[in-house]
Amino acid sequence: MISQQVEHFDIEVSYSVKEMLSKAAEIDGCSLSALIVQAAIDKAREILQNHQDIVLSPNDWDSFIHTLENPP
Repeated sequence: MISQQVEHFDIEVSYSVKEMLSKAAEIDGCSLSALIVQAAIDKAREILQNHQDIVLSPNDWDSFIHTLENPP
């Protein structure tokens, strides 16, 4: 079995933010840490996805293909 090293870090939030997150975690049936980690993972994936994929409009795609088929 492969073990993963667990890292620890602290964050500072206002009382109201902590209360809101705690309430959401309770409603979701998970720990505060699990809620925060999952939200951070989801956001990180979104950011990475947005920076890894190239999205072209249909017109830009046609121009791209035309350039590939007819190099300058």
